[in-house]
Formats: sequence, C-alpha cells, structure tokens
Amino acid sequence: MNKKKKVLLAEDDQGLVTILEKVLKKNYELGLSYDGAQTLKMVREFEPDVVVLDIMMPYLDGLHICQQIRQDRGQNDRPKILLLSARATEQDRQLGIAAGADDYITKPFRIDDLLKRIDDLAKG
Repeated sequence: MNKKKKVLLAEDDQGLVTILEKVLKKNYELGLSYDGAQTLKMVREFEPDVVVLDIMMPYLDGLHICQQIRQDRGQNDRPKILLLSARATEQDRQLGIAAGADDYITKPFRIDDLLKRIDDLAKG
C-alpha cells in the first residue's frame, strides 16, 4: 500500500478550509495552518510534500513564508508550494514564482483545477 502524500493547507478563511479539508483528506494526509508563524512551524514538523499557501495570511504573508521555506530548504527541495491568492495580475503571479512558489492559482478557483495542480506537484 502506498503511503499518502502530505499536504499542508495554510489558509485563514475558515469556510474555505472546511470545503478543502473534506476534499483533500480523501487522498492526502492533511495538515492545517491558519497563520504565517504557525505555517513555518508546521512545515518543519509535519514535513509536507505540498504546501497550499494563501498569500494574505495573518502575522506573516504567504510570499514571506514562501521565501523562508526556500531559504531553509533550498529551491528544489520539498515541499512544493502552490500559492493561492485573490491577487490575479500577471505581476502578482510573477512575484509569487520569484518568491519560490512552484505554482500560483487565483481565487475564486474551481476545486477540480486546484486538485489537479496539487496532484501534479505531489507527483513531482
């Protein structure tokens, strides 16, 4: 039996967390984080394969979290990072990728699109 990949969902919108938790826990071992400081701690302790990271988080924003993960672990090391954001411009996407994200998806999004991207990152 294959071991489930680990996904850390870092999101402060409780409604969105509730929806995504139901969907993600079917296929992944799931960790949850609701603020930036907690997210960095969870990355170290939970050791996720993929971090689904909201950019606008309390205490420390997602871009800084992304940069810190990459600084701690190196650009090509796990975890893979998928940024979630209401910021939908190309410049915002480029800032996210420059911060070390592997992918960037804007809110609102389709659940099946998000799951496909997480699956792709978890395989890589």
